[in-house]
Amino acid sequence: MAYFLGRDVDVFITLETDKAGKAIGLNAQNDSLGYPICAVVASGTAAPSGTIFANTMYDSPANVSGGRVHDLTGVDLSITASDEEVGPFLGHAATASVELRKEHSVTLTRKKSDEVWDAVFNGPSDITTFEGSYTNAAAFSGTTGTAVLSGGATDVGAVSVGDYVGGPDAIALGTQVISKPSSTTLKISKNLTATDSDMEAGSVGFNPLPTYRRQGARAGVVYQSTSVAGWYVATGRRPPWQTTSGTSYGNPGETTYYGYRVHIKMKGGGEVYTLKNCSMSGHTVSMNADGTSDETLELKTGVLSTLYTGADNTFFTELTQIGEY
Repeated sequence: MAYFLGRDVDVFITLETDKAGKAIGLNAQNDSLGYPICAVVASGTAAPSGTIFANTMYDSPANVSGGRVHDLTGVDLSITASDEEVGPFLGHAATASVELRKEHSVTLTRKKSDEVWDAVFNGPSDITTFEGSYTNAAAFSGTTGTAVLSGGATDVGAVSVGDYVGGPDAIALGTQVISKPSSTTLKISKNLTATDSDMEAGSVGFNPLPTYRRQGARAGVVYQSTSVAGWYVATGRRPPWQTTSGTSYGNPGETTYYGYRVHIKMKGGGEVYTLKNCSMSGHTVSMNADGTSDETLELKTGVLSTLYTGADNTFFTELTQIGEY
């Protein structure tokens, strides 16, 4: 275990990708209850970026620097091994420990100055950029005080009973589609409460997960298409060796985009210790007697880390291959 003070190191969190344009951070728009929303957002190069949690590694070091953890007070780096006890052999009482993998965990502590870590760890995630079968039904509309949405037969056919409704503030948290009374109408579980007589067309979306179950981005992002628009907050239910840009899951040379990359850089030196394919495993907030708050974020990985000693202000950005799992 190694412990560093925040004044001795800089820590940068990035996505496991070198594609341009996107990052994990906070959406500018809060949800209907006023909570901040985790989303796939545009990448930023300013350091520190107040609403950016993890940038892309594209155009390093500019975008990597944009993912710097600000107000950092401490870094706890732990390196252990996961062993399997094997034996006894041929009547011997002793056993042997066979190493399965190295395990790395890093705990970051900082002064709490925003809600980024809260939203990224706990959620909810923006419905339009959350992994799942989100449908934006542009032709739907509703009337204040009713529990019915009307639209075309094609739009109604694209929605399933049990889906959750998201979109405007008029639709209460957790509203669910409970039936299809006709080929052009849906009945939902709560009455609409819009201040206007009719809701704006195109503002209604449907997702199989309710808002309160759209957790944060603990496992980073997934790519459901090769375009920038195909980036989504991962649910974490897809194995790392299937979080790829292609379909050749069994190819050891295929790159994986699972989780986050944590770059721990010594100040005044060129050494950078890089933890690859990390997922978040814990987040806590503590209140001190003087009224200031600290928060910690723990990330873990079973992929071998890299000590990078390249040119100063550069980072290790080579993508992880499935064979490393």
